[in-house]
Amino acid sequence: MNKIDNTQHDSEIIRNFGFPSADVIADSTLSGWRSLFTVLHKQRLDTDECQRPATAQHQLVLYCGGTESGEVSFNQESWKKYTKRKNEWYIAPAGGSGSVWRWKNMTETDQDSYIFRILLSAQSLADAALQLNADSSINLIPRIGIVDDFMLQLARQLRDEMIAPSLYGCSYGEALSAVLSIHILKNHAELKTIEVPGNGSLSMQKRELVREYIAENLDGVLSLDEMAALVSLSKFHFSRLFKNTFGMAPYRYIYNARMNLLARLLADSDEPLYSLADKVGFSYSTNLIRAFRRFKGVTPMEYRKAIRG
Repeated sequence: MNKIDNTQHDSEIIRNFGFPSADVIADSTLSGWRSLFTVLHKQRLDTDECQRPATAQHQLVLYCGGTESGEVSFNQESWKKYTKRKNEWYIAPAGGSGSVWRWKNMTETDQDSYIFRILLSAQSLADAALQLNADSSINLIPRIGIVDDFMLQLARQLRDEMIAPSLYGCSYGEALSAVLSIHILKNHAELKTIEVPGNGSLSMQKRELVREYIAENLDGVLSLDEMAALVSLSKFHFSRLFKNTFGMAPYRYIYNARMNLLARLLADSDEPLYSLADKVGFSYSTNLIRAFRRFKGVTPMEYRKAIRG
C-alpha cells in the first residue's frame, strides 16, 4: 500500500484532513498524481464531534460504512441534520472554513466503517471548463447524500491504482482526474456565465501587448495563464476575448505564428532545421516536420528548396 511512515507525512495528514495518520489505510503519496490526491481511512467514532479543515482542493468524499446520522455545520453555518449511507458521496468545495460533524448513531460495527477521499485540484475543474469553452465561474456548494454510480466506478479505479500501482499508474490517474473533472462540471456544479464588459474583444492596447508578447516568446513556452495575467484578465475571459479579437483560439494563433516564423527563417538563412526548431519553440523531431507540412503542404526542406528556386 502507498503509505509512508514518517513525521512529515503524518503532520501533512493531520493538518489537511483532521484525523491521525494511524487511521490511514492507504494514500496516493507515491502515485505521482499532480491533479488529485486520494486517501482511504478509517471512520473515527470514538468521539461525539470532529472537525474537518477546509482544503485548497475540492473534496469528493465517498462513504463506505453503514448508515450514519447526525448533525453537520458547513463553514460555521447553522447545524443541519444529515444521513450518510454506504456508497453515497459528500462534496466539500475548496476553501471556506471547513466543517464540523456530530454523529448520533451507526448501524454497523466500527470495523466496517471507512471513507475514501479524493482531493481534486481546483485548477482541474477550471481547465475542464476552459476546454468546454465555458466562459463561466464554477460554483460548487456542499452537498451530502449524492448517489452517483459513475463516480463510484471512477473511485474504485483510483483506489485500486493507489493500493496496487500499475506500470501506467501515473498517466492513468491523471486521465481519470480529467474525466472526473468533466463529470463534476456536468452533474454537480453550477456554471454561471460572466458578462464581459465592452464589445467582447481586447482593446487596441491589450491586443498589441499580447501580439508583441507572443512574437517575442515563440522560442519558449507560451502559457495561457501568463498571457491572461499580462492584460489583467482571468484566463476564461482572455480565451474568449482573444478568439473574438484574432478570429482563432490562442493555441491556433501561436501555431500559425511559429510556422510563419519558421517559413521566414527557412527562406532567409542556411541554418539547419534542428537549430531553427529551437527558435520556434519546437524540439527537433518529426513533430515539427509534420506541423509544418500541415501548415504549408510540404516539409521544411522542400519549402526551403522551392522558395529559393
